Amino acid sequence: MQNKPFIATRELVVFPGVVTPIFIGRQSSLKSLEEAVARFDNKLILTSQKDANIEEPKFPEDVYETGVLVHIIQTVKMPNGNVKVLVEAKHRVLINQFSKDENGVIYAEYEEIFSKPIDESKAEALKRKVIDEFS
Repeated sequence: MQNKPFIATRELVVFPGVVTPIFIGRQSSLKSLEEAVARFDNKLILTSQKDANIEEPKFPEDVYETGVLVHIIQTVKMPNGNVKVLVEAKHRVLINQFSKDENGVIYAEYEEIFSKPIDESKAEALKRKVIDEFS
């Protein structure tokens, strides 16, 4: 199992292989971002909150257990104090446990989830079946 800084996103789901901007404003999330840049080679864990209206989510009950390991490409501080972060999602992860250090940084203990390769003929059959269902 591995451990990296963690950020919960609101109304955003990030998929592996996708480059996307996220906006960070919560103090705990800003601390996690700083820790990821300083000590974790620009890597952190993201997952979505179940309810975007919750200002300070509780862990694990207010977030989904499946998230993504992301690489931070760029950070830009905005005039309002928020930070715009461009991230590239690498792999899906299953979050097992959360912890918080004395500085308020939230960490997620996780294991990476890799997709199993699928036989090309099975993939084609599944594709045809889905298309038939939609039509």
